Amino acid sequence: MNDSVQQQQSSDPGTRVTLCPDGVYRWTYTVNLYKNLSILYDLLKVVGLCFGFVFLLMIAVNLFSGDMDADAIKGILIAIVSTCAFMFVISLISYYIWAMMKGGEYCALMEMDENGVTHTQMDKHVTRTRMAGFIAGLLGVATDSPQLTANSILAASVNSWNTEFKKVRKVIPVRKRNLIKVNCRFTKNRVFVEPDDYGFVLDFISRRCINTK
Repeated sequence: MNDSVQQQQSSDPGTRVTLCPDGVYRWTYTVNLYKNLSILYDLLKVVGLCFGFVFLLMIAVNLFSGDMDADAIKGILIAIVSTCAFMFVISLISYYIWAMMKGGEYCALMEMDENGVTHTQMDKHVTRTRMAGFIAGLLGVATDSPQLTANSILAASVNSWNTEFKKVRKVIPVRKRNLIKVNCRFTKNRVFVEPDDYGFVLDFISRRCINTK
């Protein structure tokens, strides 16, 4: 563990990367859903891939049926582009409605050990201050904020994504968004971390993902 992580444990537990007594690094991060659009980008990427597959399938069907000509290709392109544009707009509207329902942001609890990393999305009523209090409690540090218990953390979580390092195929740093993408073959995880601890977390993850390409 580097010096910066050691020094901040007692002075700023929870809001920065903190090594807890159980050997797990924990920290909190407030994900701004309007400024950090990584979720929207992934959504649009999935939509684009789906329509790309449909386009290729329609081309293949027309080729096998012997109906492929310039007019057929033009008709397929018009249909795909029109539908894709419509779904793009719907995706944007749906995302921002969802973001507004979340209050424009959510608090994430990040947990990382030698085996993997977990991203837990908390309920919109759970603040970063309360989450920091939970981590401080694990360290035995007194805080002014009400401390959450492990059971209340579980009850307040909305979604949780766990990734084992041995299954990771690609680690993609996106420093300008304080984001590290940890991608397996069929699943993806997002690790958010403040700039001061970004290098430490990226190095920790990269060294343990031995199967990356």
